[in-house]
Amino acid sequence: MKGENTFTKSESKEIKDHLHACRDAGRDAQKSIRAHLRLKYNFYITDYTSSKKGFTPEDFDHLVQQGEIIIQ
Repeated sequence: MKGENTFTKSESKEIKDHLHACRDAGRDAQKSIRAHLRLKYNFYITDYTSSKKGFTPEDFDHLVQQGEIIIQ
């Protein structure tokens, strides 16, 4: 794992907001959003999936439920 797996409630909301925005963005904007997630939150989508389908806020919530991501 390259990044963090523990986030505050406000960080988790912000991460999910960015993940939602990423779904509707073009390729260049998606790259920028993912870079922002890595730099600001140390959150790497690739820590949790290698799928090319994309990573959604629902995927994030599922990982929280499984205990792979911890919300403080």
